[in-house]
Amino acid sequence: MAYAQNGLGSKRAATVITVAALHAGAFYALVTGLGIEYVDRIVPGITGRNIPIEPPPPPPEPQITPSQKVPDQSVVTVLPTPPLAQRPEAPIFDPLPVTPRIPVDAVIEIPQFTPIPEASPSRIPPKAARPKNAASGWVSTDDYPASALRRGEQGTVRFELTVSANGKVEACRVIASSGSSTLDAATCKFVSARARFEPATDANGARATGSYSSAVTWVIPD
Repeated sequence: MAYAQNGLGSKRAATVITVAALHAGAFYALVTGLGIEYVDRIVPGITGRNIPIEPPPPPPEPQITPSQKVPDQSVVTVLPTPPLAQRPEAPIFDPLPVTPRIPVDAVIEIPQFTPIPEASPSRIPPKAARPKNAASGWVSTDDYPASALRRGEQGTVRFELTVSANGKVEACRVIASSGSSTLDAATCKFVSARARFEPATDANGARATGSYSSAVTWVIPD
């Protein structure tokens, strides 16, 4: 019986040692292999403690030289671009005229002032001499020459008178004869003595010498 108890004691001791070894291996794996968290548990027969793990050193701060530009940390708000149809049209400005530069030694010709000629006074159209009395009274049947009656002479005498500036007849000229010298002479005689005229005028309205033409027809009375 003593042998049997000693055998049972040996097996129990071996079991306790095996369990302790398994717990120790698990604790070592958690602390060294996984590195996730500290194990703070009490395993029967094993006493553990927290082992702090040092964190890695922080990365070095970048060195900024004066030539480098520090990025602007301000907040920039970007507005959406309006459609093309909604964009305001830019005003169109005409380019200013370029004034040409005049050289210092340039000679500038100034146009001379030309006065506007005064309007000449309106010209008055000249007027011919006009009879003041009736031409029918210049010669009558009573003036028929007796010699021409005896010879039976008759006909038309065309004449031209020269009228002076005072309206008097200065000369008489037969321009178409009647065929009778007696009738032609009688025509100029009576017309020159009886005719009165308004004298002719020139372009300035002044009285001037003019002329007048007419005719006298001689017919033997019944």
